[in-house]
Amino acid sequence: DVEVCSQNSTTSGCSSSNWSHSMISSFTIPRAKFRRGGILPTAICLSKAAIGAGVLSVAAHGAQVGAVYQFACLVLGALLTLASIRMIANASVETGCWSYEDICEELFH
Repeated sequence: DVEVCSQNSTTSGCSSSNWSHSMISSFTIPRAKFRRGGILPTAICLSKAAIGAGVLSVAAHGAQVGAVYQFACLVLGALLTLASIRMIANASVETGCWSYEDICEELFH
């Protein structure tokens, strides 16, 4: 069993072999290579989330519905993704806006 130590480990009876607040606070986090709010970090974060969730769920769904149906749905999803990306790109060129937020602002307000 792991005993969780409080900030003042001397009064809580935690031994020196357990984690303490001073050990956690002395840990330094390396500086990020990306700037906050940038396009590339945002794209990487969203891609990691989508790919991670997809990889974890593909096998389970394949076992439920079958490989042929799953493959057909993946192809359909890919085609819909290509169509939506093409629509966003065309809207970007036509409006002269280079972010999705600006495109929505221009077209819907």
